[in-house]
Amino acid sequence: MTSRLTVVLVLALASRAFAGDPKAEAQAHVHASEKLFQAGKYQDALGELTTAYALDPQPGLLYAIAQVHVKLGECAEAITWYQRFLDTHPDDRPAKAANSYARNHELVEDGHSQRQWAVIAGTGGVMLVGGGLAYYFLHVRKQEPDVMVSPTTNGGVVTWSGRF
Repeated sequence: MTSRLTVVLVLALASRAFAGDPKAEAQAHVHASEKLFQAGKYQDALGELTTAYALDPQPGLLYAIAQVHVKLGECAEAITWYQRFLDTHPDDRPAKAANSYARNHELVEDGHSQRQWAVIAGTGGVMLVGGGLAYYFLHVRKQEPDVMVSPTTNGGVVTWSGRF
């Protein structure tokens, strides 16, 4: 298994010289690994994650690699990768420590749901504003407002009656 990991890392580093943006390329490999992991193709997901780590060594990827090793039943490898993750001194906050695929999937789905509700609310707001403008131009605008100026001892008073 170690030789396979070495080959993947070497290939990833060699391709890095030809890549334009290693962070973007690493992110593409992470997304590919998520899909493979969800499909149960753990070995392929592991390859994508190790390539992503070679391109952009983020501590969260160490944790994800360890998780895949657990799914593959490779406990010794998982412990090695978990230890590498811990050696980076990760933040103790729960949000930072929850770098599992399941948690990531939950967060992505929650983001999609929130975006969908924002689009619905925005569309409703646009419809309400449009309806208000239509009502104004069709009904209220036809009424002529009355403006009256009344002189007073200190100047004058302007009154306006009508609808907005």
